[in-house]
Amino acid sequence: MGRKKAKFTDVLVVARMSLSAWADSPRGAFVLLAMAMMCYGALRELRLAMLPMGYGITWAEAPLFAFHRQSLLAGTLFLLLMTDLPKKGSAQNYQLIRTSRARWLSGQVTYCLLMVAVFVAVMIALSLLFAIPILQAGNTWSDTAREQLGYALPSEAIFPLATREAMPPARALLINIALSGAYWLGLALLILFSGLIGQSLFGLVPAMVIQLLPWMVNTFVQMEPIYWFPGSYATVFLPQYAQFPGRELVAIAVFLSVDLLLVGLMFWRLKRADLSFVSNQGGSMI
Repeated sequence: MGRKKAKFTDVLVVARMSLSAWADSPRGAFVLLAMAMMCYGALRELRLAMLPMGYGITWAEAPLFAFHRQSLLAGTLFLLLMTDLPKKGSAQNYQLIRTSRARWLSGQVTYCLLMVAVFVAVMIALSLLFAIPILQAGNTWSDTAREQLGYALPSEAIFPLATREAMPPARALLINIALSGAYWLGLALLILFSGLIGQSLFGLVPAMVIQLLPWMVNTFVQMEPIYWFPGSYATVFLPQYAQFPGRELVAIAVFLSVDLLLVGLMFWRLKRADLSFVSNQGGSMI
């Protein structure tokens, strides 16, 4: 039991070291400010539309709206946080000396998981903060309630009817968190894997392309990015999820399978890697 506790402690120390480096960096402060502006912009739109009419939204709908409306920017900001995986420096060399490679890599993967959790939690907290003037109690869709009372037409709804009929807002939020989290984790693990083979741009560039490809394509060609882009499956409002119940769970399983595949490839590659860390200003690994 003591050895298992020591192994787990080593993993947490590696993850905490990377998390502390992120929290102390100017980039972390910039991303936090950008997230605040992003959530404020999304919820300000709702406040301006609802306050004059006396309308409101439930606690689950506020972050749902922010996740959906700002999905492109949110994913891009998350990638900005994870561009330098694994973090280089003398501290990493020290951790490799005092622990095994497997525990060190487990700490890096744990760090990616923690960053996803922190990013999601901050988005939810900021969304609720900026939605306070229009928040109301309940776990029913506010659009449905307004339509039933005759206060609004179906064409004036905020959220798609198919999704509202398929699940309550709290469940929709949980599913959206799982979809987005598994998708963002995969992008972070791709960057981490590329760092392990000494080619950081090899992971960052594809990750940015995957995230921004829908926007780039729709800039020149008007098309529905439903079936072509992985990020399109990372939202609970995909029409397929409402039409075919259970598809969202399949999508989560697929995202997690890709994540596990990347983790497995990293552990396989780690056995043959000659790890060498230098400062953040230059150099590479292996």
